[in-house]
Amino acid sequence: MEIGALETAFINWLNAEMPDLPTEAFPDNPAGYDLLSENGVVLVRYNGTTYGEVETLGMTTQTGETEFVLSVLAYSLSAASGVYANLSKVIRTVQGKTFPGATAVKLKNIAFAGVENGRWQYDMTVLLEMPEIEPAEQEPFNLFNQITIRNANDEVHL
Repeated sequence: MEIGALETAFINWLNAEMPDLPTEAFPDNPAGYDLLSENGVVLVRYNGTTYGEVETLGMTTQTGETEFVLSVLAYSLSAASGVYANLSKVIRTVQGKTFPGATAVKLKNIAFAGVENGRWQYDMTVLLEMPEIEPAEQEPFNLFNQITIRNANDEVHL
């Protein structure tokens, strides 16, 4: 699954699982983002991929450990719809979730990202492992279609 498609699938799935906590793509201009929901929000962004050793068994493959950051924002720290409650909700929701072509989601860490104008933010990093497989050749190399063996008496077609 492509990165953009995986991010969109993550966002759509979180919105379906947690309809009271909106989930959106991380904005292009984070400094100008307006938190409008009194329940808080989860912002999703791709954070990179670390690739393992190359494996070759006919085709080249590598497994990539792909990270997404789920930024949880709210205007309260410990209220019922505050950052702590929302973090707990997100943990329960994402742990073990699987997407096509990837392993189950694993939690990596949660870190305080800051507070600005009363808006608290914690970042949760999650991991998925996804294989990258060498694409098949567009046109296969030439194969023999027929071999003709001739001997002194007759022809044999194989």
